[in-house]
Amino acid sequence: FVLPVDATWNLDPSPVTTTTTTTSTTTTTLAPCTADAQCADGDSCTQDLCNTGTGACSNPAVTGAAAAACKLATVNPAVVCGTDPVDAALQAIITKAIANAQAALQQIAAASPKKQKKLRNAAKNALKPILKKAAKAAKKRLITTACRDQIKALVAELQLTIAAL
Repeated sequence: FVLPVDATWNLDPSPVTTTTTTTSTTTTTLAPCTADAQCADGDSCTQDLCNTGTGACSNPAVTGAAAAACKLATVNPAVVCGTDPVDAALQAIITKAIANAQAALQQIAAASPKKQKKLRNAAKNALKPILKKAAKAAKKRLITTACRDQIKALVAELQLTIAAL
């Protein structure tokens, strides 16, 4: 399509429609709490606490073995490597190892100090099969080396959390 040199362009004179949107904000003051249950935030890794004196809620992070167990519970074997696929056999090992570590941690609170140390070691050692299986899966190219490295970093972080108990 070629226009002659002396051609003129005319713009479409159709009207333009403009829409105006108004936003308003309403603030609602919550009633003061009278019981811990009223402060539930839906996060199992926090405590739900009500200060009945002030009526204020707080949700501090759980501590000790409960914090370590909570961290273990957040591990999803299917997405441990982000968008990289994770071999089904490795997912099964991760699931089993996490369950074994959690079982050891659940016993810590009621145990003697000597037994607590053994349970901490049992929880840390329960995670070792994950490293072995991840190394084999990477060697067989069932997972990427980046995935293997992410798994190693995750296991190291979990073991440090358990060791700090």
